[in-house]
Amino acid sequence: MAIIAAAGEGSRFSSDISKESPKQCRMLLDYPLYMWSLREFISSAYISSIVLVGNEYILSSMQEQVDAIDTNKKIDVISGGKNRQESVYLGLKQSASHTPKPMHALIHDAARPLITKHDIDAVVSEVIASGAATMASVVPDTVKKVDRDTLYIKETLNRDELYLAQTPQGGRLDWLLEAHEKLVLTGREVTDDAACLEYAGHSVKVVPGSRFNIKVTHSEDMDFCRYILSHRSL
Repeated sequence: MAIIAAAGEGSRFSSDISKESPKQCRMLLDYPLYMWSLREFISSAYISSIVLVGNEYILSSMQEQVDAIDTNKKIDVISGGKNRQESVYLGLKQSASHTPKPMHALIHDAARPLITKHDIDAVVSEVIASGAATMASVVPDTVKKVDRDTLYIKETLNRDELYLAQTPQGGRLDWLLEAHEKLVLTGREVTDDAACLEYAGHSVKVVPGSRFNIKVTHSEDMDFCRYILSHRSL
């Protein structure tokens, strides 16, 4: 089971982003941004069903795109919440309503279009083995902790112990649901599902990922993705 989070409005992407034209629907070569990761998840034999969590303003167009895909996989298209955390929680609850109920779930950000089937399968395998896992990449540069007010360096961190978290992330579905429910009860917000699982007391294993698995945040990131995808298909 996979949940693809595509409900964000991409406020940092560009000045002309609107609710009716969010980042994840911008065209990347021949497909909307979110379709690239969706197609990779469809190609994985590990993924039996998918929940695509979208912005309410573009659900109908998302449904049309999904209907056009020739696949035997069950793909639900649902509306997201007010933030990523709530959207993922809604996706998890939708997943839990399936019969039979999935044992594990992967969560992926639609804004990471360069994910590959190989990466997805690697995370699934570790989730099955360890209970919870996230893809992450090593930090190639020296990292400085800086005082935001003065911009003086406070500390140089040991990069050997630092990884950049990516998606997919996942774990046992019951763990994920309980962890998200705990966040709801406490009013706490976290930035990813690995942190959610950590907050609930679960250990999360890292699966080394590619530095190409970037999250499209700024408009120039689309140019990078176009270059990689156009060469990947050659």
